[in-house]
Amino acid sequence: MTRLGLITKSRSVFKTFLSQINDVLGELVSVVGYCLDEQSPVPLECDLCLVSFFGIRELAEELTHKKVIVAHRTLDITQLNKVFELKEGTKVFVVNNFKESTEETIELLQTMGLSHLNFFPYYPGIDLPLWQLHLE
Repeated sequence: MTRLGLITKSRSVFKTFLSQINDVLGELVSVVGYCLDEQSPVPLECDLCLVSFFGIRELAEELTHKKVIVAHRTLDITQLNKVFELKEGTKVFVVNNFKESTEETIELLQTMGLSHLNFFPYYPGIDLPLWQLHLE
């Protein structure tokens, strides 16, 4: 059985990834790993490693000495029609759990042809309290 290493930043992302991996790959892989918010980085014995964002790829390579795959975000296409209906110049908040995830989502939206909208990133730790934001 293949041992898949999984390293994420937060527990919630770890749980989500683990659930999706189990749903898709089931008995084909055994998942080992941790989230960096709860544990200091330690070497990981695995055949292949999956990380939740590009910013921890190099760390995972050092810890596993194996091939590392960076997960890329996708969008719920059933909801995209609402976004495409927004008028040109509309200001849109893009809220996510991490700066990197927020930036990746904005890039994905722009790549999909939504460059007519003005995206504003928001994530925990941004130096801008939500109550100070005012969009006219």
